[in-house]
Amino acid sequence: MRREAIATPGLYIFSMPTTALIDEQRAAFAEDAPSLTVIPAHSANGKPGKIQRQLDDAREALLAAGKSHAVIMITHDALMADDFSGFTGWHARIDEAPNSLHTGRINIGNSREWYRNTFALIPTPDGNWSVLQPLGAMPNWAQAQHDSLSGKLADFQKHAARPHGVFVNLADWDSGSAFDWFSIWTPLSLRNFASIQIAGASYEISLGALATKKWFGDQMTLTQRVVPMARTATPTIRVHYFTHGHEGTSTFWESSKGRLCIKLVCDHLETRLTDDQAFWSGNKEVQHLMEHRVPGGPVAPKAAGLNIYRDKTVCAFIYSSKALPGDEPLYDLFDLTRADVQRAREEEDILQFVMRGAVRKPNFGGDYDIYVYSRLQAERVAEKLTASGVGTVELIALNDAGIMDFTREDEVRVQPSAEGLTAKAAKRRAKDSDRVRKGRAKKALAEGRAPGKPGRPKKKP
Repeated sequence: MRREAIATPGLYIFSMPTTALIDEQRAAFAEDAPSLTVIPAHSANGKPGKIQRQLDDAREALLAAGKSHAVIMITHDALMADDFSGFTGWHARIDEAPNSLHTGRINIGNSREWYRNTFALIPTPDGNWSVLQPLGAMPNWAQAQHDSLSGKLADFQKHAARPHGVFVNLADWDSGSAFDWFSIWTPLSLRNFASIQIAGASYEISLGALATKKWFGDQMTLTQRVVPMARTATPTIRVHYFTHGHEGTSTFWESSKGRLCIKLVCDHLETRLTDDQAFWSGNKEVQHLMEHRVPGGPVAPKAAGLNIYRDKTVCAFIYSSKALPGDEPLYDLFDLTRADVQRAREEEDILQFVMRGAVRKPNFGGDYDIYVYSRLQAERVAEKLTASGVGTVELIALNDAGIMDFTREDEVRVQPSAEGLTAKAAKRRAKDSDRVRKGRAKKALAEGRAPGKPGRPKKKP
């Protein structure tokens, strides 16, 4: 998309998952087209004002200068939060599938009056759902997330303040003690643009795309264009996994049994990963247990699009992003299943992460090692890598890590067998034994007997 935007004059909005990727791609634009005007508009660029103001100021400056070929770069978050009605005729270029579908369940309890005074409910034609209409200026969601009382509502408030709004399954504020909500951004928000392109390996199976197809499929057409991977070398990709006895989740990893499993994963990884060759990440609770033990991380789990790890030949992603209770509205509303949710979240996140390393380079033909938690995850990522033609793929079961057959019902006493000790653990044990042996020898000499020989110390004359 960058090369085509350089070759085809026009005014472009480039939207990317993170500010780090914006910086990376801005540098690529500068190298490929030094004379092209590229303006970043995000909260980390040191410019004053909200992103909407930065966007509007950048557009006006380009028009005032008579520019007909330029790029403004924003994050996915800005793409879904701001008003682009003033960008008629521009071209939208979106890198990776935006996280455009959000859901939740809220118990209103004693806060009913706050909702009544903050939002009006506008019924939808089917009568089962209503659209929230703010009755005034919305509270700042970034400040709300640090508030002891309203912190859990920050995500809800953020989406309620956006142009596409929030849907709730209430007809009025007195009709229930709890409600489900969802918010969906679709490319229809950019209908005034001259063209829209989304570059992503699995956009069509993202939750946003599936939901858009269900509700708005008659209003837009998605045309797929396959961009082949032109490789000059074929790497050998080894996908390692630790268990087929259970699947990991954040809740499990916060338990004593779960922490034991991560401890054993760390014992294995700390001898196989190095800072110069590896990168790793995982859920927050996993990062807390792995940090300062496992070399090469932690790095951000959402690494889509980044190239900064492309010289690394080993990666580990101990991660889970399963369906949640708040996802219940998705199933009936959009004809989705729990498997759809897991595929769109966990499996896509894993694929994006493992593709950040050396295997991303078309001329890389060496060995590339991937470590994931479960066999199911390993099989799914191996299937996708094989289908993409990125290299030859093999699965490797890490039986010596000690949790291959471990289930959530097993006792916490589970320990790796003697044969399963990692090289580093075995070396540590040998070092401890040597220290004890030397201490005993020193004591024996002091007592007047040969080291290693039983007996009482000789009496002094």
